[in-house]
Amino acid sequence: MIIELLGHVASGNMVTLVPVGTMLTTQKAADMLNVSRPHLTKLLKSGDLGELGL
Repeated sequence: MIIELLGHVASGNMVTLVPVGTMLTTQKAADMLNVSRPHLTKLLKSGDLGELGL
């Protein structure tokens, strides 16, 4: 996992570490994923988070 993380950093990607069990509001999660809250909510309800690469 650390190698994958460093690969993303080396590629210039932004990386955010969030401790396991951390509760986020849909707004905070949307902000972290750089999408709108309504879009994130729609994806959560449809179960299609793969659209975001998750």
